[in-house]
Amino acid sequence: MDNDHKFELIKNEFSFRKGSVLAVMFLLVYFGGILLLLNQPEYCETFSYVMISVLYILVAFSLLAATKHAKVQGKRTQIAWGILTLSVLFSAVGSILWAVIVLYYNQNPSTSIADIFYLLFFPLFLLGILVFPSSRITNRQRFKAYFDIGMVIWAITLVVWTFFIAPAIENYSGDMLSLSFQLTYIISGFFLLFALLDLIFNRIKKEFQAPFLILAVSILILVITDSIYAYQNLSGNYVVGSITDYGWMIGYLIMGLAGVAQITNQKTDLQFLSKHIPWHADYHWTPYIALAGVFTTYICLLYAINTNDSHIMVLELGVGVLIVLVISRQIVSITENKNLYRKAQEEISSRKKIYKSLEKSESAYRTIFENTGTATIIIDENNMISMVNTEFEELSGYSKEELLGKKSWTDFIFDEDLEKAQQYFSLGSDQYSSTNNHDFRFRDKSGKIKNVFLIFTNIPSSKTILATLLDVSDRTKAENELKASLEEKEMLLKEIHHRVKNNLMVISSLLSLQSMYIKDKEQLEMFKESQSRAKSMALIHERLYQSDDLKRIDFGEYIQKLALDSFHTYVSDPGAINLNLNVETVMLDINTAIPLGLILNELLSNSMKYAFPNGKKGEITVNFFKKDDNYTLIVEDNGRGFPEDIDFKNTDSLGLQLINSLTGQISGEISLDRSKGTSFKISFKEEDY
Repeated sequence: MDNDHKFELIKNEFSFRKGSVLAVMFLLVYFGGILLLLNQPEYCETFSYVMISVLYILVAFSLLAATKHAKVQGKRTQIAWGILTLSVLFSAVGSILWAVIVLYYNQNPSTSIADIFYLLFFPLFLLGILVFPSSRITNRQRFKAYFDIGMVIWAITLVVWTFFIAPAIENYSGDMLSLSFQLTYIISGFFLLFALLDLIFNRIKKEFQAPFLILAVSILILVITDSIYAYQNLSGNYVVGSITDYGWMIGYLIMGLAGVAQITNQKTDLQFLSKHIPWHADYHWTPYIALAGVFTTYICLLYAINTNDSHIMVLELGVGVLIVLVISRQIVSITENKNLYRKAQEEISSRKKIYKSLEKSESAYRTIFENTGTATIIIDENNMISMVNTEFEELSGYSKEELLGKKSWTDFIFDEDLEKAQQYFSLGSDQYSSTNNHDFRFRDKSGKIKNVFLIFTNIPSSKTILATLLDVSDRTKAENELKASLEEKEMLLKEIHHRVKNNLMVISSLLSLQSMYIKDKEQLEMFKESQSRAKSMALIHERLYQSDDLKRIDFGEYIQKLALDSFHTYVSDPGAINLNLNVETVMLDINTAIPLGLILNELLSNSMKYAFPNGKKGEITVNFFKKDDNYTLIVEDNGRGFPEDIDFKNTDSLGLQLINSLTGQISGEISLDRSKGTSFKISFKEEDY
């Protein structure tokens, strides 16, 4: 099991309450031991030193555990807790050396090497406090906090000086080194207390303040204890097991509890004050510290007056300074309150303007909502209708009293459309980030079914939806009638194409029958060409009535069918000629397809009849493709070539005349390439018909 896992187990099984109970038990054991050994000074002294040393080590362990836990709050926080741990370890070493000097060497440990380790505790502890990361606050907030801190420190200073330091100095007749050491402890403690209060007031966020508030209490107790010890030591009244030892014991026990508070994420919870001070919840607890300091100083002043204390004048002067601090703090607060009041007035004025604007907007929107000319409802998060206009009342047959909060929008959807409607409609769904339009059947109060057009729209910053319903029953009826009419016309048009195709095939058959009685080869050839032309047109009409599109055909597929039919008609030896078709799937209008089909038929029949005489072998290639808006048809062969003495644009040949005429009909351009056999190229753009 790794160290982090062990630490998590300790954290889960431990609590701040358990730590507090253990601290009290440790204190009771110490108190009981001192009572039992009170009549045996040597054993009592040994027991006291051992218990204090053990306590320092336990506190160091607590802070070390807090250091490990602080890893989640950042590297800087972890380093700060580590420095605090090191400072307590120095105190533990000082305590052990102190005990050795007293018990083993039987000497006075004051101003010895033990004091050096004790004193190292203060700068290290201060460094640890300063390393903690700071939260951002305004200069005004920091200024107020320093007033509060100043009042606390000044109040404690007055109490300590009046009752401990000044009396001890008056009666002290020893060396200055011992006095300096004693004062150094006290002054260093004040520095620590100031740094901790600054950390609590200005730098640490509220949710992390509990451990540092406990540390501040422990340092305050140690400062008071060091003051009492200085008084006792300088007066020669210090004895082991006295109130001073208890003060150190309590101070370090509380310091150990600060580590426990860090480990267990203890919070500063003063909510119990709200029961007795109702306005407490509106304020932070830190000003109470300053208030406690002022109150304590006032009590001390009353005590000093009643006892005729010789330091009453210093105390009175100090209280006067404290009063000045309090008044200055109040001046800052009054200035701040004036600014807050001014801002509050501005905010109230702004809110009034916004409220009036909202009232006008609400009135305008209600007017628009009521007079849109369409049935409109607002649907809440429970799918209930929360607002309707008059148009919806007329559409549904219900009154507003019967609808609002009593009817769901689904109550009006026809049963067979309900499942589809619920799939579309989902509050908070991403699909309703924009307007959604749907057709449904609507059932009114009388049970009459109407066709409605629904528009669902999310209302921003809410869980409600605006639904607009348009009665499209008449339009739906008209659309259905129009659709039936279009289907009827479509069937009629298909029938026309079918009949045209049949008529052209009849003409082709008649020409075929007639050609059986013709002996003249030229006349027979004319009949075959006419028959082929009729077939090419019939093929287009066949493609049209078989297609869903009655206006356009796939011309690439048409080329393949026409080329194969021509090949079987004109080529007697299929093995002699290779037919290559490189065509794309291109849709053409019938007005372009028929003349282009006739052109293709003429070009193919010419190549098959004249390019390869006497059984000569070769290839015929058809290319058809589209690039941007330009169409290109190329029919080429590698046969004997087109005669050089014939101008294909000015000739008596009916086929070439037909090709040129039809090319002009589709606004195309035709060119001839004689370099490698014969290659006709037709380029055109399809016109809008």
